[in-house]
Amino acid sequence: MVETRRWIRVKSDGAVKINTSYIAASGVLRNHNGKWILGFNHKLGKCTIFEAKLWVFLMV
Repeated sequence: MVETRRWIRVKSDGAVKINTSYIAASGVLRNHNGKWILGFNHKLGKCTIFEAKLWVFLMV
């Protein structure tokens, strides 16, 4: 039996402007061959870094 690999890699990142606390998050989903599936970019506005990390999981 041949094993088939079917997984998706999720890479995400974020940036914060220190003096205003405005945050943006982005990421990309790729398949097991590295082929692009989906990308996202979202301005989160003013929030904490913890809230931004939670938003990334909700976007995927």
